Amino acid sequence: MTDPLIPELVETEVEVPERNPHLVPWITVGAIAVVAIVVSILLVTFGRAESIAPTADPKPSTSETTSPSPSTTPSETPTPTETPKTDDVPVVTMGPSQRLAIEPWGVQAQLSNKFGSSQYSIDAQQNLVLTSPLIEKLPESCAAMRKQFGITKGTDGKYVVLRPGEKCAEAPELYDEIWGQLAETVKTIKPL
Repeated sequence: MTDPLIPELVETEVEVPERNPHLVPWITVGAIAVVAIVVSILLVTFGRAESIAPTADPKPSTSETTSPSPSTTPSETPTPTETPKTDDVPVVTMGPSQRLAIEPWGVQAQLSNKFGSSQYSIDAQQNLVLTSPLIEKLPESCAAMRKQFGITKGTDGKYVVLRPGEKCAEAPELYDEIWGQLAETVKTIKPL
């Protein structure tokens, strides 16, 4: 039976066009290009994660040293002895840097990526005290110094490096690196 409204399925041969063999190399090149792009994106992503990972390792030591912080807080107040220094600033290379916005002062500076993920607090004496994984690497014998690095804003509007009065005997190279990097940061301070 045939319904006049529904055409009957007639077995007919459908012609399938032959594939052009000249397109195979272009398809191959396109597939390789897509794979190369995906691989390069992954390499860049893992490369960035790897460069951030070393700065993230010292963070557990940050949580370990938060308990001695109250004992180091009183040492922040006698900062006038820390400000005037006659020593020569160590020469360091800043390298890649990140923008540090110091909004309470209305300025910004470039902070070396060597500091890692950094935070700051500004006390009543206009001392910006920096907390970072690099500073937290100071040994336990110099734990009190961890809360004494940063930048001081003078009454004349000039900025100077805030640092402890004496070097860390166990890690003088690290002390000099922090001091030198902060000196480079002070040089980059400009209005927001």
